[in-house]
Amino acid sequence: MKLPRLLIAAPGSSSGKTCVALLAAAWARKQGLDVRAFKAGPDFIDPQYLSAVTARPVPSLDPWFLPPPALKRHFMRWGAGADLALVEGVMGLYDGKRDEPFGRYSSAEVARTLDLPVLLVLNARKAGPTLATQALGLVRADPRLRFCGVVLNHVSSAKGAVPIASAIKKLTGLPTLGWLPTLRDLDLPERHLGLTAASEMAQWQARLEAALPEAAKNLDFKALLRAAQSARPWSQAAVAEPRTRKPSFRLAVARDEAFHFYYPENLRLWEDLGAELAFFSPLHDTCLPEGVQGLLLGGGFPESFGAALAANVRLMAAVREAIAGGLPFWAECGGLMWLCEHMVDAEGKSHALVGALPATVSMGARLQNFGYTQAQARPGKAWPKGLFLLKGHEFHHSSLVARLPLQSAWTLSQSKRPDRSEGWTRKRGVATYFHAYLPSAPAAAKAFARLCKD
Repeated sequence: MKLPRLLIAAPGSSSGKTCVALLAAAWARKQGLDVRAFKAGPDFIDPQYLSAVTARPVPSLDPWFLPPPALKRHFMRWGAGADLALVEGVMGLYDGKRDEPFGRYSSAEVARTLDLPVLLVLNARKAGPTLATQALGLVRADPRLRFCGVVLNHVSSAKGAVPIASAIKKLTGLPTLGWLPTLRDLDLPERHLGLTAASEMAQWQARLEAALPEAAKNLDFKALLRAAQSARPWSQAAVAEPRTRKPSFRLAVARDEAFHFYYPENLRLWEDLGAELAFFSPLHDTCLPEGVQGLLLGGGFPESFGAALAANVRLMAAVREAIAGGLPFWAECGGLMWLCEHMVDAEGKSHALVGALPATVSMGARLQNFGYTQAQARPGKAWPKGLFLLKGHEFHHSSLVARLPLQSAWTLSQSKRPDRSEGWTRKRGVATYFHAYLPSAPAAAKAFARLCKD
C-alpha cells in the first residue's frame, strides 16, 4: 500500500527540525490532507506541538523501545490511511543511544527500518557554500539511506541561499527545497526542562498560522509533499485495530498544566486492555472521578505549580485515603513528586502535598538521572505481579529522601551506571522517576490492569 512519509532530520539539535515539521504539517492540514505526525526518540514536548497542529495524537518511533518488526507494526497502526506521515527526528541524524555503535538507535535507524525518505534541515546562519560539505558527510555516512532534499534554516536572504544551494547540488546531487529566515516568533517557550504550559502552546500555534504565508514564499511545501509521495510502496501489512470492547474498569488519569507527560500509545494500550480513561486535574478538581478502580499519575512539572497544588487539600486528602484503602496507582516522575509529603521547589520553598509516600522531593540544578533506562521486576517483590523487562527513560532534576523505609519492586539499569533499586511501592501501587514505554512490555500494563479489575 502507498503511505507518503518523510523523516525531517538534521546534523544536531536546534537546527530547525521542529519548526520545519510544524510548518509542513500546518500547510498540509490547510490543503485538507490527513496528516499523521511522529517523533523519533523519547520526547513529551515536541509531540504536544505536533499534536496541536495535526489534531491527532503523536506517538514515538524509537528502535530501542521496539525491535524492527514491532516498530513497523506500530508505525502502520498509527499511520495507516494517512495522506502524509511526518516523522520529526531526534538530535542529530546519526545520534543514538550512548555506548552503542555509530548510528544505532538513531533517527537514521528509524529511516532505514521504515524506508523513509530523509529531508535534511541545515542551519545556515553565518554560513556559506562550505555548508554543503556537511550535507555531503551526512549523505555519505550511510549509503542505505535515501535522501530527498535539503531545507536551509536561518538564512539571511534569498541571495545568501543561492550559493549554498548550488554547492549542495554540486556535491550531493540533492535539491534545496527552500529556505527559512530566522523566525523569532516561532521560538518555543521554555522552562528549566524545556517545558511549556498549554496556554503558551495556544499562543504559539496562532503565531505559527500567522507565519505560514511568509514561510511559503521561500519554502516549497509542494516539493516536500512530492518527496513524501516518492516513498516506496509500504510492504508492511495493515494492522487491524483491536475490536472495541466494553470498558471493564475506570482509570483516573491526571492531566492538566502540571501533569501531561503521557505517551499516547501508553494510553491507547490501557484502553485496549479495557480501561475507561477518566481524566482529572490535580490543580483544579476537588475530588477523583467517580467509580475509579485505578490511578495513573504521569510526569510534568508540578514544581512550577507547588503553591496551587498544595492549596487543593481536599483532592489530596481524597487521593491519600484512596491509596491507603488499596486503590492501585502508577505514578511517574511528576506524579511521584505529587504523592510525597513535601516538595521543595527551585526557590527553596516547601509545599505540603498528598503524603501517600513518606518522603520529600527537592529540586536541584543538575540532572539526577538522564537517558534510556530498563526496569526489571524483582522476583518475590515484583509490582505489578509477574516478571517483565520494561523499557523507558528518565529525565529529572529532583531527588527523593524517604522519612521511612520504602520498599522497591524494580531494579533500574542505565548504560555504564550501577543498577539501583527503584519503583517504590505503597499498598498496591508504584511511584517512580522512570517513564515507562508500555508497548515494550505489555505484560506490565496487563498486570496493573488486573490489579484494577480485581
